[in-house]
Amino acid sequence: MSNQQYLSVSALTKYIKRKFDADPHLQNVYIKGEISNFKQHTSGHMYFTLKDEKARLLSVMFAANMRAPTPTGAAELAVPHLNEILERLMNRKNRLTRSIQEAVNFERTRLTRMERSYAFRYPHKMYEQKLEQLDKTMDRLGRTSTRYFMKKRDELNQLNDILKKQHPEQAVKNAKDELQQHAKVLRRAMEAIYRHKSQQFVHITATLSALSPLKIMERGYGLVFAEDETLVKSTQQVSKGDKIAVSIKDGTLECEIKEIKERIES
Repeated sequence: MSNQQYLSVSALTKYIKRKFDADPHLQNVYIKGEISNFKQHTSGHMYFTLKDEKARLLSVMFAANMRAPTPTGAAELAVPHLNEILERLMNRKNRLTRSIQEAVNFERTRLTRMERSYAFRYPHKMYEQKLEQLDKTMDRLGRTSTRYFMKKRDELNQLNDILKKQHPEQAVKNAKDELQQHAKVLRRAMEAIYRHKSQQFVHITATLSALSPLKIMERGYGLVFAEDETLVKSTQQVSKGDKIAVSIKDGTLECEIKEIKERIES
């Protein structure tokens, strides 16, 4: 393997070119196939694949310009030199190496800071502190949750009270209670009025009874009526021989006037 010969890209390209130029079977060859993966480069070159049912052929059509007047010359210009490729690979390798080294240094510095950190040196103390913070947070959360639920419960109770007061059934009950209270007040007022009127009636009845002619007649007095049933109040209303009727307590006396004696005022 150490004695293996390597060809440059330019040498291989020239060899293939000479084969095409020398082989009569490869002169003026027309190939028929399906074109796929077609792509036209900004330089004008066209890359595509010719294929059939059993094989495929990677193809390129070079565009000629002033630098390469023939397609073959364009192919030689389009293919980079091996040294250029190696130089590019080396540059990329160096950039990649620097990037990896910078990343390793960064992570190493970060690891060093972490190793020197309080949490890394005293993990148990850090754990205890975090556990204490967690307990305090849980206590605050419990108290906050309790206050929140109590507040919402009070609000719910207030809403229930409002709904009960505004509910039609409660409104009807309140109206009934109010009506019963008015009925009680009215009943007491009527009873008071009845008692007052009863007392007035008793007083008036007593007054009328005292002034009643019947009561007067019970004390021995009587009422005198003329023949035309008018009440005789004076001797001037009757004459001797007139018939009169005297009403007393238990009946009427039919009398005739035989003599009239007038009272002399002193």
